[in-house]
Amino acid sequence: MYELSPRRLLSALTRVVVLFVILTMIAAGLVFVSANVSTPATAFAFHSAFEDQGPSPTLAPGTATSYSLRFRNIGLLPWQRGGSAQVNLAVAGDSTASLVAGMGVNWLSENRIATTGEQIVLPGMLGTFTFTVRAPITPGVYRVPLRLVIDGLTWLEDDHVVLTLTSDLGFHGQLVDQSLHPTLGPGDTSVPLTLHFRNTGARTWTRGVAGQQVNLGVVGDDKSIFALAFGWPTADRVAIQAEPSVAPGGIATYTFQVKAPLAAGGPGWTTRTSSRSSPSARRRGRRRARPSPRRLRHSRLSWVPIPRRPPRVNR
Repeated sequence: MYELSPRRLLSALTRVVVLFVILTMIAAGLVFVSANVSTPATAFAFHSAFEDQGPSPTLAPGTATSYSLRFRNIGLLPWQRGGSAQVNLAVAGDSTASLVAGMGVNWLSENRIATTGEQIVLPGMLGTFTFTVRAPITPGVYRVPLRLVIDGLTWLEDDHVVLTLTSDLGFHGQLVDQSLHPTLGPGDTSVPLTLHFRNTGARTWTRGVAGQQVNLGVVGDDKSIFALAFGWPTADRVAIQAEPSVAPGGIATYTFQVKAPLAAGGPGWTTRTSSRSSPSARRRGRRRARPSPRRLRHSRLSWVPIPRRPPRVNR
């Protein structure tokens, strides 16, 4: 039977200590080499692989959020923050368009976004890149291509990583249903016509509050069809929401009347469904109706809920 004598125990412990010291020296040597001897000759030893990133953010214009990505060190040398082997998250191609658009908040430079959160990232380990990004004032979808780089030495693998940020006012609507198109005699006034829109955005529609009240408007603010209006709020606003507030997912009601022109047939007119910032919703809301004699012709029907703007202050 094998006996564990004190001599054998001491010998095994000595081997473990020696192995640990050797590994520590190797790791320290790698750190020293990567931090102080990063030359074109060592560029081959730096490699990365994309691991994961946060969900694509949707923000109100001008607001900011923190965002993170992770890359794995699949090279032979460690990444060391603060040394010559510091790995930075950069805008691919050194583009400065993102900073011009106002997206960068406390970035390292105009096209260098962040470095690793970890002091050192050994081969096989993950490096985390966390930074702040702001939604541009102009609503839209913004895409920023990303890639790792060791400045002065080499770009790492291009995994075609993209940050997709949506700057969105939060006002969107989709047509649910509408009254049948009226057929009127010349000069007649229609019965009340009703349309229902679902709030498909992220913000509540609040009647009477500037910037939150959603109106039914005429496409392009066209005032030339005001002759058809009967009791409209303005020449290019057909109705305001009937409900005091419509939360996301809720349905708003718009009721209005039109007056037929004295000449049979009447002019064509256009309205549409969406907030101004949502062309996709505008496309969803289009409807067509066949013109006929003594009928108000809707050459291209869609309806527009438009957030009421705050009053202009003259200074």
